[in-house]
Amino acid sequence: MGPDDADLIYLLAPMASAGAVSGPGVGGALERFLLRKPMSTVMWREVETVRARGTEVVVITPDARDLRGLGPNFMARDKRAEAFEQSMISAADSVRRALDEGAVA
Repeated sequence: MGPDDADLIYLLAPMASAGAVSGPGVGGALERFLLRKPMSTVMWREVETVRARGTEVVVITPDARDLRGLGPNFMARDKRAEAFEQSMISAADSVRRALDEGAVA
């Protein structure tokens, strides 16, 4: 199977996001500007390239609730439990939203 053979791709992209989603405070704004926005730009360009070939792509990215759970420093060890708890609350909504927005019939 080659890279053009997939009919459907599920893309889990924790470092990208849709729209202007950012974490809380100044740290979240900096994280958005320095990391999340550039990564999102590249990812969405690649998604459009794959979709243009006729492949369905379902994109799952963190929403504002997830980023609040992570806090401005997404690598902070002391936030792991809180981030995990938030993901357990929002995961079903995130997948549902991605399926609704994606091309999956």
